Amino acid sequence: MSLVLSVGLLVGSVVPLQFSDVPEGYLFERPINQMAAEGVVRGWADGTFRPLAPISREAAAAFLYRAFGSPKFYGSGYCFRDVNSKLTAFSKEICWLRAVNGARGWADGSFRPGEPISREAMAAFLRRMSVTKGGGDPFSAPPFRDTLASPFKRDIQWLRSMEITTGWADGSFRPGESISREAFIAFLYRVKYQSRFAGLNPSLFKGVSTKFEYRPPKPAPKPRAHKPASKPKVHKPAPKRTDAPRKSRGNGTEPGIGDKKFQITPGFKPSRCKEGQILQMGGGSKALCKNGKFISIP
Repeated sequence: MSLVLSVGLLVGSVVPLQFSDVPEGYLFERPINQMAAEGVVRGWADGTFRPLAPISREAAAAFLYRAFGSPKFYGSGYCFRDVNSKLTAFSKEICWLRAVNGARGWADGSFRPGEPISREAMAAFLRRMSVTKGGGDPFSAPPFRDTLASPFKRDIQWLRSMEITTGWADGSFRPGESISREAFIAFLYRVKYQSRFAGLNPSLFKGVSTKFEYRPPKPAPKPRAHKPASKPKVHKPAPKRTDAPRKSRGNGTEPGIGDKKFQITPGFKPSRCKEGQILQMGGGSKALCKNGKFISIP
């Protein structure tokens, strides 16, 4: 916090030139030199700032982190699936930005650090990390004509209401376009020093101890293969039983007897019967009336 207060004294004084490609009288000379004096921007080794070059998302995170005085951060360097503390230059700054809810990334868990940051994403970053001072409606200004379909239209409208941006002369904001390094610094400078209604959120100047680590989502369980339903068994009707006498296989005089010898069924009491009568018995056996007695048919 002391760092921010001490360098703030430079705003009302003449700030020396910091970069060879930002000469005196340059459009954004004051914001760029002021932020360089505070250590927010550092430029390249050849002494240039490259103001018109697009700013990457990871560089924007670094600028914001330094603008808050590089607060202590105890989190992890693996807060998005494509941010690695060993491979991403500004992994700590990106994870700090997520820990303070400045950046949320894409639905797939990525941050895409090397991509240029769009003007609408810049608006979202600044609004989330700023506070509204004084009364009035922070969304009093009308929206730009080309921001109605933007997912960050409220953040852009907030920038306009806070007098941080005026857009282009044709009434557009061009939300999907990438923002240049000089324009990003100009917006950040206005939030911090020029806007009458907004400023950086003072609670974020303190260290953040939120240990936010990205954990890949668990893979969805594979759906079980549904076995085809077995065809219902067709119950065949039982064959109809018939008590019709068998066809004669004998000499034609006695049905079903032929020349075989028949024995009286054990335990079967002979009784008077009609000669040639066939009696159906239990277990499927039959008896034949012969000579006034029932004899079993084998």
